[in-house]
Amino acid sequence: MSLKRRVEPSHFFKVILNSTLEDKKLRIPEKFVRIFGNEFSNEVTLTVPNGRVWQVGLTKEEQKIWFHDGWHEFVQYHSISTGYFLVFKYGKNSKFNVLIFDMTACEIQYPYVKEEPEIENEDSVEIMDFTTTPNPTFHTPKKKVFDKCSRSSSRMPRLLNRSRTSFHEFISLLEDMGIYVNKRFGNISAEKRERAIAAARLFKPKNPSFMVISRSIDVSLRRLYVPANFAKRYFSRDFKSIKIVDSEERKWSVQLTWMPLCFMTKMGGFAKKLDDGDVCVFELIRPRALKVSVLKSEIL
Repeated sequence: MSLKRRVEPSHFFKVILNSTLEDKKLRIPEKFVRIFGNEFSNEVTLTVPNGRVWQVGLTKEEQKIWFHDGWHEFVQYHSISTGYFLVFKYGKNSKFNVLIFDMTACEIQYPYVKEEPEIENEDSVEIMDFTTTPNPTFHTPKKKVFDKCSRSSSRMPRLLNRSRTSFHEFISLLEDMGIYVNKRFGNISAEKRERAIAAARLFKPKNPSFMVISRSIDVSLRRLYVPANFAKRYFSRDFKSIKIVDSEERKWSVQLTWMPLCFMTKMGGFAKKLDDGDVCVFELIRPRALKVSVLKSEIL
């Protein structure tokens, strides 16, 4: 009986935040560095779907690695802004393929490479003229783009077109995506905000939803806070318990406690699955039932 060789993950994604643009560098996830970091040279190549290859230098500090020299030029050339979603595929030998998704949650129209006719003599040199076409960014959205994308994308563009994104704008972004959050939720690190936006992009709830980032105290007390606006709108104070269903169809019965804020308490086995910093997206699928999707804290 042959044993299957373990296949290491070769992809990672990053959500672009305002702090990322200000730093002019992008950190490669720690888990990815542990797996592949020893293979990286001091310079990597980034290839986008139009075929153009970019040389980007790496900055290394202990177990941390960033795309740095040349990264800002890559960002500027592709008009990458706050809220963009980038997927990286590693292909060995310090080479990455990159996909770029804009605020509509759709892949951008990449600047195209126009080839000039070759000069027909033995000393001819191929000349490449890099000509850009407008990106369908949130500044000039086209209706047909939004029609093909998620239900909330048409409401997203107005929020993140400023040079600085405040905590309030961050919360407003999630709420415009149909996800309720605690007003104190914004007082978190840039890394946790990045995971929160990534979770919203990945799970794309279709029904009324709310998001919670678990804290160590919540895990130990086996409880999670339900945002007040969501609780008032969708839960009755007569509700004493609800069902939670995860992506594998496992079910838990949890209690609702009003004091006067609404908490899910006595979460038992579900709470044991959570770690500090996990992003949980709860989606209302029935009056007393929530579907939950969890983005684990070590993903980014």
